[in-house]
Amino acid sequence: TPNLSLANAQTASYREIPRNMNRLGNFFMNNWGMNVNSFAATNPQEYSLAMDNNFYISIWNNTMLNTSNFSTIINHPAANYENHKAIAMILKSFYFQYMVDLYGDIPYFDIHQGSDNLTPKYDDDKEVYRALYTQIEEAVDMIDNASASTIAVGTEDVIFGGNMSKWKAFANTLKLRFLLRQSDLALTDAETATYLATKFADLQSATFLTEDATINPGYDNSLATRQNPFYNLFYAIDGTTQLDSYRFLRASKYMGDMLNGTADPRRGRIFGLVGGIVDGVIQGDTSQSSGGTAPASISPLGPGIIVSGSQDGYMISLAETYFLLAEAAHKGYLGTATDAQAYFDMGIAAPMAQLGATDG
Repeated sequence: TPNLSLANAQTASYREIPRNMNRLGNFFMNNWGMNVNSFAATNPQEYSLAMDNNFYISIWNNTMLNTSNFSTIINHPAANYENHKAIAMILKSFYFQYMVDLYGDIPYFDIHQGSDNLTPKYDDDKEVYRALYTQIEEAVDMIDNASASTIAVGTEDVIFGGNMSKWKAFANTLKLRFLLRQSDLALTDAETATYLATKFADLQSATFLTEDATINPGYDNSLATRQNPFYNLFYAIDGTTQLDSYRFLRASKYMGDMLNGTADPRRGRIFGLVGGIVDGVIQGDTSQSSGGTAPASISPLGPGIIVSGSQDGYMISLAETYFLLAEAAHKGYLGTATDAQAYFDMGIAAPMAQLGATDG
């Protein structure tokens, strides 16, 4: 029944986000570089863009596989599990938005049928986006109209512990992300502009997240498989033995210069400081001994990022929520220019608190 499979569906699907999705994003955004003083990987696929069908293939394989658990919950014949199914619908949309953003056209409408359909067709990305948004709306409607016999969600929900008001706020924040991702298209496509105007009108009085949306099924250091999946990349279960990913991933010069240039108080939490600064490496550079210009000591990931084996995982950070609200206000969809500035400032303050930095 859905209550017995929800925790696994949540944790298994999440695992890919803080690992390979996070790594790919940080390389593409030029936040991270490589420790070229210890590893001879100066022109990997992330830099050369020489992608093939195996490029970060685990993102595709694991997300398609693990989100089938949400489909199983949604389609389960047992009665009175409306809230469990609503959560599964919201999260299925959450993960498939990433898939559309990364890949464009994807199989969606015919997926998760097992041996009944081994070759689901690829669907148009815009159609998938709209369908995912509709699925979120249907999930919120299910929550709002749950009957007295609806089975309560409890600790099997390792994100909000069954708090359905928080799930509605999560859903509304996810809607905001969906709509803003289409806002550039609305500048040239009248149908999209009308669609966004209608949907944003529905969000005028909506409640959005007021905290980090985190996931934690009870991460700890008793086994490698029980560690937070991001932390598990960097430390063994003794909490002191550094793994290859810790030794390999370093600050990029671009991001180091950005943080140093404004004396950002988060810099010593995001990266380890070398001589009081974030000393980063140019992506594609080589060590000085090989004719490059990389610093002798390159800043590793910092103590505000790699915390402990029991640290929370992040689904939607409070910072992202505020930045989404700032963008929506700036573009005239929700709020005023004054609201945009206020949300933007809150979006900067939120990660200060999250990372344990002092906002000067």
